[in-house]
Amino acid sequence: MKLWKKVLAAVTAGVLCLGSVGVSGVQNVLESVETVFTASAYVINSYDGTYGDLYYSVTDTDEVKISGCNETVESVEIPAEIDGKRVTSIVKNAFYGCSDLTAITIPDSVTSFEGNAFSNLENLTTITIPDSVTSIGDHAFDGCTGLKTITIPESVTSIGNGAFDNCNNLIIRGYTGSFAETYAREHNIRFADVNATYT
Repeated sequence: MKLWKKVLAAVTAGVLCLGSVGVSGVQNVLESVETVFTASAYVINSYDGTYGDLYYSVTDTDEVKISGCNETVESVEIPAEIDGKRVTSIVKNAFYGCSDLTAITIPDSVTSFEGNAFSNLENLTTITIPDSVTSIGDHAFDGCTGLKTITIPESVTSIGNGAFDNCNNLIIRGYTGSFAETYAREHNIRFADVNATYT
């Protein structure tokens, strides 16, 4: 059940019961609403369906946005399509609370990540952004303290504010002369050319 439906049901039940339970029952009603919020804390965005450990929503243009995940998942492979519809974006806070997540595979159908899409994934150590992505939202990887490398393609021309805040050991891998290199240098993040060979 969607979060807003759970909240609406709890509030409606509380309002209907107030007359019969009296003032002493108000606290019980409020505790019930708190329980609904706690149980749904990791499904922050509304969703239309599930695919494995993922929650997703369908846009008016029949595109799929990944909007949440099972908070106990350790590895996720995002599909390029769900029910014949292309997966094109990952919404704000989609992976919030998935603190055990160590690996994410992103398909080349995805073009953007919204703000905080992957924030606070402390166990994520490396990720490769596909060539289809053009923008990375504000604070997208903020708080991913274990993130060591991220490979950013030449297609990315926009990286939001604080996208890699608190990623203190990060190396951005990309192409010399790319936006990723410029971003890394402007934000004092180590950069390595993906074509460089090391001896």
